[in-house]
Amino acid sequence: MTGRPLFCGTFTDFSAEKDRERSVTMEFACAHQPVPPESVPGLPFRPVLLEGMTVQPRAETSGQAEWLTWVVRAVGMTAPGAAAGESGAVPGRSAA
Repeated sequence: MTGRPLFCGTFTDFSAEKDRERSVTMEFACAHQPVPPESVPGLPFRPVLLEGMTVQPRAETSGQAEWLTWVVRAVGMTAPGAAAGESGAVPGRSAA
């Protein structure tokens, strides 16, 4: 691992066809807790771009049942269209 603190966030995919695929919980490995970008007027959600996202499979078992789950991680998040490195990962600091 990175040695950085892990923060969790849950994200919703409104285009998912199945309820079980509608949300995903992610781990953020970064020095400071990520802060979502400002809300967009007229939208019922906050669009974000996830920076440095990785997906790793993990085998789960319970008794004789076995299945595959996924560990989803990122290092930050930013607003769509923001310049690289303008994430909300540092509280109290403006991205401008």
